[in-house]
Amino acid sequence: MNIFRHYKTFDEILPLFLAGKKIEIAKKTFAGYTGRTKVFSDWLKVNNLSAIPLRKISNDDFVRFFHEHIINEKKLDRPTVKKYYETICAVLNYAVDMDEMEYLPSFKGLKFPKKGKDCSAQLIPEEILAPLSNEMHDTDLQLYLAWCMEYYCGVRPRKEARLIQRGAFNLKDGVLKINAKNAKVGKTRSITMSQDLIEICKEYGMETVDPNLYVFGNNRTFGTKPISENMFSYRFNKFRDKYGLSKDVKFYSGKHEGASSLIKITDIVTVQHHLGHANITSTAHYLKKLNQGVDKNIQTNFPNPRNIGFVQKAV
Repeated sequence: MNIFRHYKTFDEILPLFLAGKKIEIAKKTFAGYTGRTKVFSDWLKVNNLSAIPLRKISNDDFVRFFHEHIINEKKLDRPTVKKYYETICAVLNYAVDMDEMEYLPSFKGLKFPKKGKDCSAQLIPEEILAPLSNEMHDTDLQLYLAWCMEYYCGVRPRKEARLIQRGAFNLKDGVLKINAKNAKVGKTRSITMSQDLIEICKEYGMETVDPNLYVFGNNRTFGTKPISENMFSYRFNKFRDKYGLSKDVKFYSGKHEGASSLIKITDIVTVQHHLGHANITSTAHYLKKLNQGVDKNIQTNFPNPRNIGFVQKAV
């Protein structure tokens, strides 16, 4: 330890940390980092700790921030508290790398709140999946294509699907590209398309349209402007309600359905890469990164949702 060196406070280290993060991650993710670190910075000021070098802040102070402020005062749920924990640890790791701290605090004594209700989208019952999928295909092909992009490629419905343009689809090679601007992870993803999805794209008319058009425009076809943000859910919910399904079944269920089907034909690491998960624990959480090649198994063997649970009648 250099006794003559000026060791930085949290507020002095934070801008340097955020500057590096800004070029690594998506805009929405970066906003989460800035928001959570500001909460910690404000707490340090209130507790007269902001002028102390970060290396001098004790393990008990870090634990107190979580117990008193984040858990008891803000009453945040377990996943959100863990995001705060991961964010603060990321800053501290940066500080250690910059020799502003000798080591990370142990966080001994920190207890996360109990896990609350699982609010993730529910799966469609197997006996309902085929008839619902077939009716969606026959009566609203645009919605069905968007749902299949979730199912077959793990595409997220908001920015990734809603803002996608025709040029992102390479039907010849069977590859769908999600650009970094729209991707949740902030990096371009190249995703293997199943043969069934390629055929649906052709049925929708993709082979002959301008590559600059939005795939999901108004009037249930291509357009120069994308469909409104909640329209997918609005239209899907009509099918859900018609089949008497729980409101926990959502348009986003398509991604969960696809992951559940894909794990039946391949391993979890392949599923992780196909869905663009940086951490395999995310994949394991709902069996539901970056895959630059074409997986022939996915192209030819991905189960078709219109056939799952469907028993053909004898002639």
